[in-house]
Parts: sequence; structure tokens; C-alpha cells
Amino acid sequence: MKINVIAQPDKVFGEVILENISSQQFNKLWIVSAFANKKAVSYLEPSVLEMKNSGAEIRIVVGIDLKSTTIEALEKILELDVDSKVFHNATPGHTFHPKIYLFEAEGKGVEIFVGSNNLTAGGLSGNYEASIQITFNFPDDEAEYEEIKNSLNRFLNPTGDLVQPLTEKLIQVLSKRGDIISEKEARKNRAKLLKTDKRKVKISSPFGSEKVKRLSVVSTKTKKNPPKIATDQKNFGKLLWKKENLPASDAQRPETGNPVGDFD
Repeated sequence: MKINVIAQPDKVFGEVILENISSQQFNKLWIVSAFANKKAVSYLEPSVLEMKNSGAEIRIVVGIDLKSTTIEALEKILELDVDSKVFHNATPGHTFHPKIYLFEAEGKGVEIFVGSNNLTAGGLSGNYEASIQITFNFPDDEAEYEEIKNSLNRFLNPTGDLVQPLTEKLIQVLSKRGDIISEKEARKNRAKLLKTDKRKVKISSPFGSEKVKRLSVVSTKTKKNPPKIATDQKNFGKLLWKKENLPASDAQRPETGNPVGDFD
């Protein structure tokens, strides 16, 4: 058994997870996350679909507490057509908060990640996060793995009325109830939280700032003129591709005001 620590942004968690999914070494995958947004699901989508098409078993369990899982995220997970569930305790004050990524190769071994990384763009890159990565090699570590897996079973294989299968009808019900909101609403809420009233704040922040790597999403939809992907690091910073006649929708430009950014 081997234990490793993934401290983001020193190491990008999303890249590690994507590498495991894309490796085709594993025939079972569990993703358990308190929160989810569309960008993170879209980032993993091509490799998850490839893994599913190879015959792998995939289960995704997400929570909807604190309105931090969006309508679009659930719709995107539903499109994957894998075993997907939503966990929620209707009693206030009991937040579903685990983050587990488990990869199982039958008869060979397992890799499991437990930490703070949600299935969100910030959780996969951009945020400051930490996760423990445990590697089990069979048959030597099989007993230890079964013990840990059993202790996490209520999250990996949830049952009872606290969990519901993800369906289009469930998304509609949760949306009408206000349990989940759109990414547009989430952006607005986040902007309000981050906004500082400069008229009232006269003291500069005592904190510094740094740029950290963020994930980029490759669309699974075929385009007439797909962008070229640079593989040579020497080209970093140069113009690699541009799209002529950029439509307003691509720029996320509203009818009035400035273009909006992406929601993480």
C-alpha cells in the first residue's frame, strides 16, 4: 500500500483524475462529491464516456446542499448515462460533504482519493485543495482495501430515502423547489459575495495574490473548424488558433454591459 498527498495548486487534481480515467486500467469508477458544476463534468466527460464504452462500471453520487450543485451539472451528469444518484438529508443542518474518487481494477489493484476536491472547476483546479491518494496492490493489500471500502460504503453505495436516482423528473422537481439553481444564478450569487464596496473600504488588503492553473474543457461536439491543440511547450504564449466572426453567444456578451466570465 502506498500513500501520497496531492496538494493543489502544486499539483492539479483534475489532471491526476483525468489521467486515471483515460488510462483504461480500471474497470470500476466511483465519484462521490458534495457539489458539482457543469464545467468540471464537461472536463471529465470525454474520458468517462470512453471508459463507459469499454465496459467499465461507473457510479456518480452528488449532493445538492447549500445550492452549490447546479441544474446544468445534473443535466450533464444525466447525459453521461451512467449510474447516477443524488444524496440529500431533508433535515436542515446536515450537509452531505464527502469527496471520494475510487478507481478499481479487478484482481489487480485500486486507487482511491479522499480529500477536499469537489466535482467543480475549482475543485479540479484553481482552488487550494488537499487529498490523500492511496494505492492498493492486490493480492497483498486486498484486506486493507476491503476494510476501507466497507467504511465508505454508505457514500459509495448509498441506500434508503436519503438518496434518489438522478432522472430528468428529479431535476425538474429540485429546480421547482429551489433546491438547485442555474449556473447563471450561481454566478450572480458568487459575484455578490465577492463584491467589495470600495466606498466603504479605505484600507488595502493585507493579502497578496497569485495566479494558479485552471482546467480547460474540450467540447465533445464536432465542430466545422475545431481548434488546433498545441503540444509543443515552446509555443506557449503564441497565437495558436483564432475563430473568425465570433458570435455574441460565444463571448457570453449580454445585450447591455460587459461580457461575463465563466463560473467556477
